[in-house]
Amino acid sequence: LLIRTSILNKLSADLCNQLRFDDEAQILMDGSAFLSELENSNLFIVPLDFEQRWFRYHHLFADLLKIRASQKYSTKLNVLHHKASVWYEENGLIYDAMAHAFESDNHERAAELLTTHYEAMLKSGQNARIWGLLSRLPEPILLSSPDLLTLKAWDQFSRGALDVAAGYLDEAEKLLIEHTGVDPLPTKTVLVGFDSSKIEGRIAGIRAFISSYRGDIPGIIHYAQISLDKLPAEDSVWRSLISVALGDAYGMAGDLDAAYNARVEAVRNSKTSDNIYLQLLASLKLAITLRMIGRLQEVIDLCTELYADVESRGLTQITIVGWLLAIWAETLAETNQLDQALEMTQRGVKLTESGDDIAMEGWSKLCLGRILFTLGDLNGSQAIFMGLQELSNEGYVPPFIQGQFSTWLARISIVHGNTDFATKWAETLKLSVDGEINQLNEGIYISYARVLLQQEKLSDAELILNRLLDEASKVGRITRMVEI
Repeated sequence: LLIRTSILNKLSADLCNQLRFDDEAQILMDGSAFLSELENSNLFIVPLDFEQRWFRYHHLFADLLKIRASQKYSTKLNVLHHKASVWYEENGLIYDAMAHAFESDNHERAAELLTTHYEAMLKSGQNARIWGLLSRLPEPILLSSPDLLTLKAWDQFSRGALDVAAGYLDEAEKLLIEHTGVDPLPTKTVLVGFDSSKIEGRIAGIRAFISSYRGDIPGIIHYAQISLDKLPAEDSVWRSLISVALGDAYGMAGDLDAAYNARVEAVRNSKTSDNIYLQLLASLKLAITLRMIGRLQEVIDLCTELYADVESRGLTQITIVGWLLAIWAETLAETNQLDQALEMTQRGVKLTESGDDIAMEGWSKLCLGRILFTLGDLNGSQAIFMGLQELSNEGYVPPFIQGQFSTWLARISIVHGNTDFATKWAETLKLSVDGEINQLNEGIYISYARVLLQQEKLSDAELILNRLLDEASKVGRITRMVEI
């Protein structure tokens, strides 16, 4: 039993009992007696809880046992891992069940477990674990499941691999067509063994987010409407996500009232789902909108409440909390609490760097760069924005982030007196006093006005600033109005 249980990262009496029997029905020592004897003999076993229900072997001892197991049970290791997987599933420890399914080379079982349980794992903030498990699935198995293909597309989207994500969505749609012979989008509903309407809605939803990252406002609205038409009323998680995407579209279009209403709706839906990731995402999008319209204390209060919630759940180290800290920090900086803001945003950047969401990492670094600039650390700020340029080479950085770091580099060059760099930047973007100004390029034109001031073209600078002020005033973007 000592050798058999070496395949386990943690031991309990019942789990040890699961591995007591071999093909010849030999019965080994009872699991409880086995663990008691090991503990009483001080044989390289470490308790993992105060109740001493869970234990693990000392790492070096475990390595020795695994070598012995590979020699004695080389033909039975897969069977032992399967037994462990079944026990973990029956006892609600799904991640461990999947891990042992992979160890037993039973990828079909791992895929089935992931398909059945990934939504519950998402609710508890186990996104990183899900992406890791997905990456271990062989491509043929992945390509046989529209559910897993949709999930993989979401993973790739969050990494900034938009074309790859779209490819997985195409494959998911092909599966739906192969099962039914009916084109699933944009209006037809197909009836198959799985919930095809839900899958169609999620495919359209991810396409709406891809459109958002590309700055395609009509695309966001088009796919969001398809998604809402397809998704079941009870799918509050995805309906809330689509409200988030619609808020993006309205915000990009400069309609902050509509953006605010969509954000509030997304937060309301998220609270019915018990999905902490979704609640944070929806609430932070609302915080961004509140900041844009100058309701800074509400942003601070909301971020304080959100952090207290994740702290009570023991989830302060997940990636999205880094984004929370960065948004909170930049709002504190606007209220002149700069030292606290710097420390907080540095923590946020470390968390987002450890994850796979390129947009959250990029946004957090933008916040850090702007705070360093406000503190007068121009070299530190410049290093952050130059690093963002390198980050954009690793994956697709959304346009609402990508346009900002080159703009800030131009702004820093103006402060350094390097007008040649700033002038070349403006020429590269083909900026002009009568160019179109919108939500996505507003920051660019503010920096362009600074370039014109540096060049002593005061009339042109004033013309642009007046246009910017008019646009910001129309929709109540208080933060921009103050800057202009």
